[in-house]
Amino acid sequence: MLALKSTSSTIDGFTEHFRGKVGEAERNAILKLDGGQFITAEPSGKRPIVILLPGIMGSNLTKDDNLVWINYLRFLSGELRHISINATGVDTPSIIKTSYQKLGESLQGEYDVVAFPFDWRLPLEQMAAKFDKKIKELLKLNQPIKIVGHSMGGVLVRDFMVYHPATWKALNESRDFRLLFLGSPLGGSFRIINVLFGEDDIISKISKLDIIHSKKELLKIFSQFPRLLRLLPFTKDADNNFSNQAVWKKLADAFGDTEWPLPTDADTTSFKTYRDKVLSATIDYTNAVYIAGQDKHTPCGCRIDDTIRGPELVLLSTAEGDQSVTWESGIPKSMIDAGTVYYANHSHGALSNAPALFNAIKEILAKGKTNLLNKNRPVVRGDQKVFKKPETSDFDLSPEGIENTLLGISEKSQIATNALPLKVKVSHGDLKYVSHPLLAGHFKNDSILYAESRVDNLLAGLLQERHKLGLYPGYIGTYEILLTLTEDFPGAIIIGMGDPDTLTAFELTRSVEQAAAKYLLIVNGREKLKSTYLFKDPIGISSLIIGCGYGGLSIESSASAILQGVINANAKISSLYGENGKTISES
Repeated sequence: MLALKSTSSTIDGFTEHFRGKVGEAERNAILKLDGGQFITAEPSGKRPIVILLPGIMGSNLTKDDNLVWINYLRFLSGELRHISINATGVDTPSIIKTSYQKLGESLQGEYDVVAFPFDWRLPLEQMAAKFDKKIKELLKLNQPIKIVGHSMGGVLVRDFMVYHPATWKALNESRDFRLLFLGSPLGGSFRIINVLFGEDDIISKISKLDIIHSKKELLKIFSQFPRLLRLLPFTKDADNNFSNQAVWKKLADAFGDTEWPLPTDADTTSFKTYRDKVLSATIDYTNAVYIAGQDKHTPCGCRIDDTIRGPELVLLSTAEGDQSVTWESGIPKSMIDAGTVYYANHSHGALSNAPALFNAIKEILAKGKTNLLNKNRPVVRGDQKVFKKPETSDFDLSPEGIENTLLGISEKSQIATNALPLKVKVSHGDLKYVSHPLLAGHFKNDSILYAESRVDNLLAGLLQERHKLGLYPGYIGTYEILLTLTEDFPGAIIIGMGDPDTLTAFELTRSVEQAAAKYLLIVNGREKLKSTYLFKDPIGISSLIIGCGYGGLSIESSASAILQGVINANAKISSLYGENGKTISES
């Protein structure tokens, strides 16, 4: 009370203690407000050298020594304008720690690691000249040189080969030289189309966070980055020739906004010159290896559909890619023919960040090959080769969530498939006698019909009650779990399936995954039940063949999508609870 009542700056019996000043870098590290900086020392000249080149947006950008990219608070306050293409005082002091430190430190036991940050806004021809200078310096040390280029970093190396052939020849012929591409879009990426039309998670998240700029205003900044435009697909067919202004005008019309910020005439002319130079070059990939990743959906093209509302731009995806780069556009045919391409079950950002890949990377750098990865291109079902881009919404605007989206980093753990066995049996009969809660689907704005009506009867009208109250699943990702008090019928899990004409295997998997994950939370006692329902071992789910015949889904596609959703839910629960977590073992 004495301290509270005192009006003096000093109080008898009390000692003053001053809090030390916390610098911006320390504060950001504590609060995870930036991706951190990975900086390497100059090589000693006594050990082999690995040059580590980051992907697009993988180099930190500063403006007058203040970190802007990646910096959460500066995103929030609209300071991305400070790294517009015309901004001065922009520097690249480091590569982003979150994405590259683990790999860098793993390699430091055997190599002097040299990080090569570069300004990913500028034309790679300029950065290739900077890289040429660095290579000339390192060659003088007379030590073996290895290069790891992730994403755009690999494209920079390729451009160095094209624009500086003499230095490239000397490097390629040097002792024990190796080059490793990690998911590099060497023939461009259709993801850039998604970015430029604001239909990519990167732009969507930044626009939600930035309280100053709209999405269109942010795209005016990003669409002016020459390096971003250099990553456009190298395709030349009439509908996908991105050096042609008429193609962009047609896409903008179909997008529904003719004022949308798109590449200018100068931009497309510059891209054409760059593309044609690269395509006409003879590139020697003799000492190069490519690791391709895999993800559920990767942008692979676009089309214009005629609808009752007029032309409509439809963005397309494929499962034959790593989330950012398709195998078709990323991997040079000469490397496929030479057998120097490996495939890994990791998404684009994880190719440089997943410890499970580090031993394979080390073997490739040392020997030019590895037995730890598969050379066989993964087989993809017909309906997964090309499909409409799934509608996804990620509202995680935390610093970590923003960073993971920008860098393509997934928090999902890799779980061996055989660690989570799933027994499947097919039967025909009355739904009353199912062994486990029954999984059924419901389309948006549909009535309760057919098999779903029988389930409603078994549940004494519970489904109709919820449907009449507007509390029933319909949209993708929505669900209702109803477990009974009796042993006559174990209950139902109803999932939303969206619109019948647009249902895809990916969306079906997502709805099943979310409902199954919630069911497993109940099974594991993490969600309270209003009934005294007793779960019996083995834990299982019974399921109808959901969505078959809608959106082009075959019986095989439907069954596979359902099982994949259950497997995904099992993996999440196992990641959360470890060996003690109860998972679905019967379906």
